[in-house]
Amino acid sequence: MLGTIGRIVFHNHEELVVAAAAAAATERISMMSTIMIAPPRQAALLAKQVATLDHIAEGRFRLGRAPAGAPTTTRSWARASLSAARLSTS
Repeated sequence: MLGTIGRIVFHNHEELVVAAAAAAATERISMMSTIMIAPPRQAALLAKQVATLDHIAEGRFRLGRAPAGAPTTTRSWARASLSAARLSTS
C-alpha cells in the first residue's frame, strides 16, 4: 500500500500525481490518499482526477477526504485566497 499526504505547507509532491505515477509503474500495489482536504480543490475537477486515477490504477486507488484541515493548512488557504483576490482586483 502506497499512501500520500496532501499538506499545502509541507514540501511534498501533489498526491494525485504521485499516485498516478505509481499506478502507471506498478500492477499490484494499492494506492490511497490520507485525508485529502477538499475545500481548496474544485469539486468537479477533483472528481474527474480521482476517477481518472482509479481507471489508470485499475481500481487500486482509495480516496480519503475531509471537509477541513489542520490549522496550519487552513491558514495557508486563507493567505492564498487573499493573495488571489488581491491579484484579481488589481
